[in-house]
Amino acid sequence: MIYLVPQVLSLVQTMGVELPLPTLILMAISNVMQSYWLLGLALILAVGIGLPLWVRGSEAGREWWDRTQLQLPIIGPIMQKIVLARFTNTLAMMYRSGVTVLDALRAGEMVAGNRIIASGIRRAAQQISDGRGMSESFQSLALFPPLVIRMLRVGETTGALDEALDNVTYFYNREVLDSIENGLRVLEPLLTAILGLLLGGILVSVLLPVYDLIGNLPL
Repeated sequence: MIYLVPQVLSLVQTMGVELPLPTLILMAISNVMQSYWLLGLALILAVGIGLPLWVRGSEAGREWWDRTQLQLPIIGPIMQKIVLARFTNTLAMMYRSGVTVLDALRAGEMVAGNRIIASGIRRAAQQISDGRGMSESFQSLALFPPLVIRMLRVGETTGALDEALDNVTYFYNREVLDSIENGLRVLEPLLTAILGLLLGGILVSVLLPVYDLIGNLPL
């Protein structure tokens, strides 16, 4: 778009034919990229360097990044399942070892790896320390999926909280592996299709004036 396309389009312009709309659009995009490529490069570098520094260097940045990860269309659900599987696995091991629920929740909060979910665990632990039930406390936060709430309720009812949490861990680990495998299976043909559309659009925009010129040649 910056080097090759302008040369081809300059050749097309010398043909003396009326340029179709796709070619005019391609010329406009190429002109913008030629004029502002340095500004675009500087903006990309500023975002690519400044954003990680802000995320690592400030609590607000880290909290924004953790929240953004959970809100992403495809990656968000996978990240949530990874964090919850880590949390439930730790909670089950600690509870099975005889650690109190509050101490086990503190350990789960530390290994969660996401400040949004860790904050929810902290608030749930505070409610539990005030006398509320575990499933009721987690449900009131509207942050954890129904599966986690149901399994916590089953564990409270049966007294086998560690087994219920192990089931959640197994389910989420399997879901994460399936999601990643399916995503990789779809990603390759999707990228190929996008690249094909982009290159096809450029070729059509360049070749349309050539076909018009050939069609106007006297027989």
